[in-house]
Amino acid sequence: RLPIELSSLIFKKCIAPVSIDARPKASEAPMLLMQICHSWTRIALANPSFWANIHVANASEEFSSLLEIWLDRAQRVPVNISL
Repeated sequence: RLPIELSSLIFKKCIAPVSIDARPKASEAPMLLMQICHSWTRIALANPSFWANIHVANASEEFSSLLEIWLDRAQRVPVNISL
């Protein structure tokens, strides 16, 4: 097993801005990481920087709810939002 700190660093390298216009794609990190196992879910949720990049393509009816979840998970980390 890798230490959580090392796993977090590796995971951070695979995370690109995620489009949350409709639903975040389950095939993209950090959502993908949360589907692997409970340990990886804990790592994804414990790393606010994983949630700090958001790409907005088209705002849907669900957009505000999803944005709120994303911002909550980003905690106090500066968030990069691109349009």
